[in-house]
Amino acid sequence: LAETVSELVHDRALNELERVLEEQPPEHIADVLEHLGETDRETVFGVLDPDLQGEVATVLDDSVREELLDELSPAQLAEMVAELDADEALPLLDLKDLSAM
Repeated sequence: LAETVSELVHDRALNELERVLEEQPPEHIADVLEHLGETDRETVFGVLDPDLQGEVATVLDDSVREELLDELSPAQLAEMVAELDADEALPLLDLKDLSAM
């Protein structure tokens, strides 16, 4: 999966990338994200639907999660956590500086 994702990112085949990722469990996507460079990681996370972003974020390594969430606007973050259970959403929201929202 990691090799396929990397090839699709470098080929800028984002529609195909989205299709491949939506068929994967969040844990597999998180594993791939944790092994990509920062730019590729942001690209991959960006093609995910907000609901899937939220599911993936809950299983990411803390440092990777924080890096990706720092790039989100308050509206994007709200959309991402909207479908999560409160116990999954609160830790994600705690990572953001809520006073800046």
